[in-house]
Amino acid sequence: MPERRQRKVIPSALFLFLFWLLISGSFHPVDLALGLFLSLTLGWLANRAYREAEVPWVTPRQIGGLALYLLHLAGLITMAAFHVARRVMDPRLPIAPVTVIHHTNLRRDISRVALANSLTLTPGTLTVDLEGSELRIHCLEAGFGNQVQRLEARIARVFEEAEP
Repeated sequence: MPERRQRKVIPSALFLFLFWLLISGSFHPVDLALGLFLSLTLGWLANRAYREAEVPWVTPRQIGGLALYLLHLAGLITMAAFHVARRVMDPRLPIAPVTVIHHTNLRRDISRVALANSLTLTPGTLTVDLEGSELRIHCLEAGFGNQVQRLEARIARVFEEAEP
C-alpha cells in the first residue's frame, strides 16, 4: 500500500508545478527551484492528508476544459461586478436578497465544490452551504441565481467524465 500512495505524490506535484509555472510566469532558475520544492512538499502533504480518501483525478482533457471554464467564469464575474455596482450606486434600483436552494446533479465532490466556489466568486451570490447535492445560495436578488444551471452544465463537461 505505501508504494501506491507514493505514486500519487508525483502526479499531484506535477500538477502543482504546472500551476506554479502558470501563475508565476517565470522561468528563472531560483523561481523554478522554489516552485519544484513547494510542489513536491505540497504533493507529499496532500498525499498524507488523503491517505484514506481517494484523491480526485484530473485528466489533460479536463485541464483544457478547466482553462476554458475559467475564461468563461472571468467574463461572468466581470459582468456580475458591473451589475452589482450599478445596483449599489443607483438607489432607484431595488435590492431584494433571497436565498435559493439548488439541487445539483453533479456526482463528484470536486464538481460540487467547483460549482459552490464559482458561485461564491461571482459578485451578488454567495454559497452559504453545500451538503450532499444541495447548495444554499444567497443572492442579491432573485435574478442572480439564474446562472446556476449554466455554470453547473459547464462544470459537468469539465469534471464529470469518468475517472481513470
